[in-house]
Amino acid sequence: MFRAARRSGRLLFVDLYTAVVLEATGRDTIPQSWWDDVRVYVPFGQRVHVKEHRLFDHLRRHSANRVYGEGLAAYRDRAVMLFRPLLMRDPAIGAELDGAALTYSMWPGYLEQDGCRRVLAWLEANGIPFGTIHTSGHASARDLQRLASALAPTRLVPIHSFETARFGEYFANVEQREDGVWWSV
Repeated sequence: MFRAARRSGRLLFVDLYTAVVLEATGRDTIPQSWWDDVRVYVPFGQRVHVKEHRLFDHLRRHSANRVYGEGLAAYRDRAVMLFRPLLMRDPAIGAELDGAALTYSMWPGYLEQDGCRRVLAWLEANGIPFGTIHTSGHASARDLQRLASALAPTRLVPIHSFETARFGEYFANVEQREDGVWWSV
């Protein structure tokens, strides 16, 4: 998304959660909230969460390029925003939807689930065009190894894979768990 935004002369807007996750990668090649072409918008639900859980340090670390609700209109024609369903309940977003469009790039099967159906209904109610672009969500073994190395987990539990039995060949600290069985973390 960042590259597409940059190529089209737009800024990438992320929420606070995404900014924190991007920062946690520790990679200076992954877009960060303080980059010139990135902006942070903290939706109402996240602001409440920050207040309730006293996560003000996250807010401070990602405030360099923060845009507040009343400032969104200035970016309407030059923004690409990572959409999360929590934005549907944000009062400032509702006023800035003129000309918006949503591009979906995950597995199409999710669109049949209740959560996605609510989003689709919201898009229709707000006159927002919806389109899909196929992207692969499957990481290579090498990319997964880099991620595991960066996170350095004490336990690595493979999920959402057809090859969980082979994870021990590629990763340390692998702990196999059966699908559908609860376990304590």
